[in-house]
Amino acid sequence: MLDKVRQFREEFAPEILSIDSRLLFAYQAAAPGSRAFNIRLIELMAVAVHQIAVMLFNLGTSLHKDDGITEWAPPKSNRLYWDHNPDGPLPTLFKHPWYVDYDQYPNGAADMAGYWAESRILGGVVVFDRRRQSPDFDPYAVYLHPNRTNVTYRIFELLPEQKQALIEFLTADAAPPESPLPILGHDMNRNRVDPEEPIEETGIYRDLWERKELPLDAPDAARMRDVWDVLDFPTQADKAASKRRAIERRDRYLLGDDGDV
Repeated sequence: MLDKVRQFREEFAPEILSIDSRLLFAYQAAAPGSRAFNIRLIELMAVAVHQIAVMLFNLGTSLHKDDGITEWAPPKSNRLYWDHNPDGPLPTLFKHPWYVDYDQYPNGAADMAGYWAESRILGGVVVFDRRRQSPDFDPYAVYLHPNRTNVTYRIFELLPEQKQALIEFLTADAAPPESPLPILGHDMNRNRVDPEEPIEETGIYRDLWERKELPLDAPDAARMRDVWDVLDFPTQADKAASKRRAIERRDRYLLGDDGDV
């Protein structure tokens, strides 16, 4: 498999990447070094990482392709598993748990591997502020949605210094002495977004098709928990606001959108 990857690297040509024309035009129209240029450069980098992972996945070099590991599932008597996975196992083990809606992805299961690669290499799936009609819209904000031990499960905005370190790394003429990747969120990354909320409402995403809205009856344990976990909720006010959103979501499930039983 390593030989296949090396061959891919040697033969790789950036021209084979399929970049959305709107993103390319926005990048080309921005003055080099401007905030608009930097934000589009980060988005191009994220898309490139994702697409390269898709291509590698589609090479079909898995060491477990024929041993049944990917397709394994517990017996039907395991109610807990089948309640949470009614359609059975996912088509790949390379997954970010919040990005598994492969049935609506342009590249199917390969896009699951793409989001997984973003998370492992960059520190999280890279998403942006798309709230163009909102007074809170920040066109230069960059967010990560991580999936790591000892890092919050919530989407967090990069601090200015984290974003600057990434830009300097991407634009360096020579190899930088130290890579800022992966970028790991910590207690100073206080601007956070609940992934349980629909992306159409939060406005924080890269592509609208990347995550389906959670069913109203889906578990919401992290937000409903009474214990204050500072890893996920840096302040008590943040915890209280997040729990309030969870309660509103639960009430919509129990009472319906109009509040009637």
